[in-house]
Amino acid sequence: MWGAQHVFPADGDPFFDELQEVYDAIGEALPEGAPRPAPGELPELTAEIEESDQFDIVTVEDFDWTVDYDAEAYINLLRTFSGHIAMAPLDRERLFTEI
Repeated sequence: MWGAQHVFPADGDPFFDELQEVYDAIGEALPEGAPRPAPGELPELTAEIEESDQFDIVTVEDFDWTVDYDAEAYINLLRTFSGHIAMAPLDRERLFTEI
């Protein structure tokens, strides 16, 4: 099993926070109290996986990395996310214009 989740380092780029104003304005804000884990704070599902009896050996490894994007590359990434694909076209265009 593999998963990818965003983490939010204390000294991370403020861009994500700044962009939340645009998400709020177009009605696509994160839910109140949405988790924003720091590196090393992601929930571990080891017990749940072991209880499934589908795996003999369960180990968890986290791999943190940073990717820098220019505006065009970031927009291209967002175009692959379901939530952004499902946005109303005018809302998506506003977001991408702000980026």
